[in-house]
Amino acid sequence: MPKALVEGGTDIGLNPVGAGPMKMVSWNRGSEIVLEANDSYWRGAPEIENVTIKIIGDNSARAQAFEAGDLDVIQSPLSPQDIERLSADDRFGNVITAGLGINYLNFNTKDPLLADPKMRQAFAKLVDQDTIVNDIYQGVDQVAHSIILPSSWAFSDTISQPTFDIEGAMADFAALGWTDSNGDGVLDKDGQDLAITLATHSEDPNRVQTVEYLQAIFESAGVKATAQITDWPSFSTNYVQQGLHQIALLGWLNIVDPDRLMFAQFTTDGPTNWGGYSNPDVDTLLQQGRSTLDQAQRATAYQAAATILAEELPYYVVSAQGYQLFYSKDIPVEVQGTPRGNLRGLIGFND
Repeated sequence: MPKALVEGGTDIGLNPVGAGPMKMVSWNRGSEIVLEANDSYWRGAPEIENVTIKIIGDNSARAQAFEAGDLDVIQSPLSPQDIERLSADDRFGNVITAGLGINYLNFNTKDPLLADPKMRQAFAKLVDQDTIVNDIYQGVDQVAHSIILPSSWAFSDTISQPTFDIEGAMADFAALGWTDSNGDGVLDKDGQDLAITLATHSEDPNRVQTVEYLQAIFESAGVKATAQITDWPSFSTNYVQQGLHQIALLGWLNIVDPDRLMFAQFTTDGPTNWGGYSNPDVDTLLQQGRSTLDQAQRATAYQAAATILAEELPYYVVSAQGYQLFYSKDIPVEVQGTPRGNLRGLIGFND
């Protein structure tokens, strides 16, 4: 970045100036970003002279705009029903592979009901991963067993979070004092019904369906469950990031290293630790993981942290996400998909 501009007070975040292949022409918040080729780029001018990035939050609306010819490229997240339909359309090319993201339940550990890890374990046993992944997501994702992705060099199949077990969950609740003392089908303790709010955002229909399915399972186990569905800004900025949730269904992308998914999220007072989790041992392990270049030592640290997290469950990882990119075959350059989600493969170069 230009030193003079930064030191002169230019907000590079709002008015980016760099040395990449494209330059920003305009940015209409929530609508579109317009880019143009940077003739001074070190590899030479890109073949694509102009790129307009449209912001379309709703997965199905994005797929429909692509089919109608209003967009040339779309990528994850996409709904399984759209993926199947677009894959069969000869007009489009695609890249479909394992991704670098997760879908997960964020437990608010500062909520009095969820402060005890044993309560979080009981709720985790009500998560039917197989049905969510194979029926709701139609096999696009993969059932997850820990916070470390199967594609990661730090992965270990010896780490496992709780699995679906309604009877086990009810036994756990009972051990914590939650029983159906009134015979009304709802667990209670000290005159208070066991009630929980499950939240997600409205732009992803499969997450909505997942929360509604979880609501039904929770209620079958004697839990009064409320599904709270709001638009993404309200859900993320004004709710989860403020620590107002109880259990929220979210996703995390571009997990190119375990540190990206773990350090800021699980260290005490980490900037994205929205659930308020704190464990000094995890703090130490995650600091060790980012303090050495020895991959074996890093793997040991992350696996030890993941083992603790699989028991204490600030997150319950529902699935490892797949990655999908679709593009019009009329684009005059080769399109290269990448699970990292960047669009460098779109640009193309004259050399």
